[in-house]
Amino acid sequence: MKKIKLQINHKEYEASEGETIIQVTKKNNIHVPYLCHWDLLKPFGQCKMCVVEVDGNLGPVTACNTPVWDGMSVITESDNITELQRNNLRLLLANHPNDCMTCEKTGNCKLQNYAYQFDVHAEWSQQTIRKFKELPNNGVIEWDRDKCIMCTRCSRTCAELQGSYALGFKAGGFTALGTPNKTNISKEGDCELCGQCLDACPVGSLQELSAKNKGRSWQFEKVRTTCTYCGTGCNYYFNVKDKKIVSISECFDAPVNNKGSLCVK
Repeated sequence: MKKIKLQINHKEYEASEGETIIQVTKKNNIHVPYLCHWDLLKPFGQCKMCVVEVDGNLGPVTACNTPVWDGMSVITESDNITELQRNNLRLLLANHPNDCMTCEKTGNCKLQNYAYQFDVHAEWSQQTIRKFKELPNNGVIEWDRDKCIMCTRCSRTCAELQGSYALGFKAGGFTALGTPNKTNISKEGDCELCGQCLDACPVGSLQELSAKNKGRSWQFEKVRTTCTYCGTGCNYYFNVKDKKIVSISECFDAPVNNKGSLCVK
């Protein structure tokens, strides 16, 4: 792969041709916030939290899907960029339930973390604007669409990694909502219950029912193990509290189940 050089925040870095800005910043420990991006998925550019300034461009670009080029000059932090990111957070929080104290994702929620980092409060609304009809859950996964931030990580994970297409989205802006495709995560559908979407969701919209009220993320000890159900040898983590297994999560560096893929077993 051809090597190129670019500047990020006035410092020179080396990158490979074809890499995106966010790949280069992550590789060099330069923080760029994001909500819809996930290294396992194709770049999407939905949340607009990863905006950066590129010399020569009329406006900011999204770092997750903008490829680097030789001689490129990128600024990841400026007053303009920070204000754009704060405005994006304000829009999300204005349409998001303010129940962080009881949400299962507290402490491990990217939206909560960024609201704290950027000192943004849900000042436009003290109550979520959207209120979707509750779907009957499938006994394993709870799907709270009111908390959805429309990053589409769940539906893209379901499609790109699992090939199940059990989740989708329609419309845009404040009217967007998760909706069934050919299959359905709700009780009437045929979701495979692999749980891959649970790790993909950056907020508390998707939760494992059996793990509710069993503990916060920082209270769990992660124990790596190998599934014995079949001879494949997939790796995953037990999330253990008080010597009891509460839930299971992906092991992204597993040698067999590529990209930490989970299955119904």
